[in-house]
Amino acid sequence: MQTVSKLKIFELKINLHFWALLICPFLLCLLSLVNLGYAQGVRAEYYSGRNFGELLRSEEGSAVSFDWEREGPYMDGPVDNFSVRWSGRIVADQTGTYQFRADYDDGYRLWVDDELIINGWSGGPAVIIGEVNLASGRLTPITIEFFEAGGIARSLLQWRLLDTNSEFSDISLDALRSSAPNTGLPNVGIAVRDQRALEGSDPARFTVYRMGDLESELEVQLNYSGEAEEGLDYADPPRTVTIAAGQHARDFEIRRVDDELARGTKDLVISISSTETYTLLRHNEITLRLLDDERDQSAVETFTIAGRVRGLPSAEKVTFKLETSDQATQVIQSQFGNGEFSFSPQLGGEYTLQAWLDENGDDLLSEGEQVGLLSLGDVVGNELAFTLPPHQLGIIIDFVQQEETAGTEEMTAGNEEVNAGNEEVTAGTEEETAGSEISTAGTDEMTAGAEEMKQATDAGCDQRDLADHRFFGLAFLLFTFGFFTKREA
Repeated sequence: MQTVSKLKIFELKINLHFWALLICPFLLCLLSLVNLGYAQGVRAEYYSGRNFGELLRSEEGSAVSFDWEREGPYMDGPVDNFSVRWSGRIVADQTGTYQFRADYDDGYRLWVDDELIINGWSGGPAVIIGEVNLASGRLTPITIEFFEAGGIARSLLQWRLLDTNSEFSDISLDALRSSAPNTGLPNVGIAVRDQRALEGSDPARFTVYRMGDLESELEVQLNYSGEAEEGLDYADPPRTVTIAAGQHARDFEIRRVDDELARGTKDLVISISSTETYTLLRHNEITLRLLDDERDQSAVETFTIAGRVRGLPSAEKVTFKLETSDQATQVIQSQFGNGEFSFSPQLGGEYTLQAWLDENGDDLLSEGEQVGLLSLGDVVGNELAFTLPPHQLGIIIDFVQQEETAGTEEMTAGNEEVNAGNEEVTAGTEEETAGSEISTAGTDEMTAGAEEMKQATDAGCDQRDLADHRFFGLAFLLFTFGFFTKREA
């Protein structure tokens, strides 16, 4: 009896181990089927007006890059004065810092992991690069807002892994997923394009934004702290910001007090207060640096020289050179692609600034390397001169594509003669072309029909493949269960 008992115990252990080996792969298969609930592509919503007026159309499985030129986003849709919101998830293959490059015309905002990393809502064509850290395989939330005022309509988004120095590439549908339903309170955050405000200059512009529920109006409470004093360093800040129903964000401004007092640089902390109507995102607080244009003689003052690079077709290395008039102080720094730059010298005096595409990577301006066109107010040139104090903000550096005009004129002259002869040949060819167009029109109809059949076939194959996976998984489970039930009997 004791021997039989040991055998039963041994058989029970074997069965438990076998069932564990059987169930674990099945659970992994089940989890993979659950992940299939996130369909490829993101949700696209099309609205009238530039600020998300009437919802005109919505669709799932959308891409995030479109160049409509002078057409509309869909058949019989608006060509001008419309806005689009794309929302979903993005999946990175590798963990690291990613750069997102937006090339758009007219307005663009990009949130990744609930962080506003690109904010270009002022209108007009531009290229802006933002950075964010992504974890491999994680379904990271992504939201894009775009508006088209008139003329060319373009909304292009590319990305790259920064650590590998790879080129920017389009974001494929394989990296995009649909969003899971969000039924909780809206999440609220704050962003700013430039964390500085110079006395007597443009104010700092902030954006309060929300993720999640957009159906109702939302009032966001703001709080101010830090060493800056209201009335002396800044005035009349908003205590609440109201985001209208259907809107994703709302902007507000804070201006440095313009006076003759030398109060120096002061920091102002703007934060979102917690309430019962929303939850806070990670980015719910920002420090604004208020810059004074009267010099503080009692301490060593750090000046700010800042601006923006634009016009680069790709992420090329831009090198900046900041130098005093007597060449006593020289600062070299670099960055990749378009975006904001800044210097923080601690000496007053006269400075000159240069920027160029450092193809050699030696931090030296060499012959043949393209020099940026610098502008500040009415001053435009390859080299910009200014005096500190006060601080210098709003410097624009444009890189214009150089045209190879030297040999082009000779080629044009020769091409004109060739074109003159070609016109005679073209005249005789037009009759043949007219006949060919009739044949081509029929061929185009056949091709269009074939493409529709192919798309329908591909869609059917995808659905059949998913059904086949689920069928075989269920059949395998039933077969195994029946086999072991029979064996126990």
